[in-house]
Amino acid sequence: MARRLDIRQQIETEIAAREAERDSIIEELDALVAALAALDGTDRHTSNGHGRARKTPSVGDDKVQKVKDYIFERVQVRQAELKDALGLNAGTTSTAVRRLEAEGVIVRGPKVDRSITWRAADSAR
Repeated sequence: MARRLDIRQQIETEIAAREAERDSIIEELDALVAALAALDGTDRHTSNGHGRARKTPSVGDDKVQKVKDYIFERVQVRQAELKDALGLNAGTTSTAVRRLEAEGVIVRGPKVDRSITWRAADSAR
């Protein structure tokens, strides 16, 4: 029984290490994709693994400013919290967040449960 617990603990440790490594690589990839998108005026998504470019949908500057202000007033914010607090629909919130990320105004924070959080970029403060 003790041997089984040792093996389980080793596997859990390995999983945690691999997840941390994966998260680090994803963050680096997202930063590179956002930088490229900012340079060419497109929104490149990597979540599907293809990184295909597409034009960022239009969202009113007032809504983007609301999202930015809300994030800057807090340490970190979940996207669902933004949507609910500001009374925006999910698509508008997502587009505003992607635009602010592409502009380097906000960056991804740590995941909370399965939710991505957002925070103000150090360079934007």
